[in-house]
This record gives sequence, C-alpha cells and structure tokens, in this order.
Amino acid sequence: MHREEQLEHYLQQIVAEFFLKNIEFPIDTLVTVTKVELSKDRRHGLVWVSVLPDAKGPECSKIIRHNLYFVQGEVNRKVQTRPIPRLSVKMDAGPAYSEHIEELLKKIDE
Repeated sequence: MHREEQLEHYLQQIVAEFFLKNIEFPIDTLVTVTKVELSKDRRHGLVWVSVLPDAKGPECSKIIRHNLYFVQGEVNRKVQTRPIPRLSVKMDAGPAYSEHIEELLKKIDE
C-alpha cells in the first residue's frame, strides 16, 4: 500500500470514529465515511460520506458541515505528517443509487 493510500485510510478511520463518538445524527439514520481522497500535494482531503435513508441526506450534511471544524481539529491532533490535509466533505450518492437499482430489480422480479 502506498503512503498516500495509507494516509487516506487513516483519515477515513479518524473521521468515522469522530462521527461515531461525537456527533448525534437523526434516529434510524446510517452515516458512513465511504472514502477519503487526497490532492497530489496532500494539502486537501475530500471526505466522501453516504447517508441512508437518502431523505436524511440534507439534514446530515448540515450537521457534518457544522462540525467540520471539530473534525479538522481531531485530524490535526492525530496526524503526524506535514502538511496536514485541509478537509472538505462531499455527499456520496453511490449507496443510494445502489438501493434504487435493487428496488427496480425487485419490481422486475415481481
């Protein structure tokens, strides 16, 4: 595994753990950090987050953006490499799209 991939995976773990321990999401909502992508210079990191059910996406996005400063602080404390990536968040529609396809396939089978 390359150094960049290791750092991406480590950042994913840090962010996911922070979400689990420090952020309260709506009941019956699953929030997952699907991946982290770093820029080539490692100064920026894009955190991909999926939310199920899809209808809770905007609400959870607002909660995440409100707490992004604290997530960044946690990353700053735990990451030893320099430069420390500046995080931003993007909602991942992949799982919701997969769920939609599964529903369509079930309808076809009926």
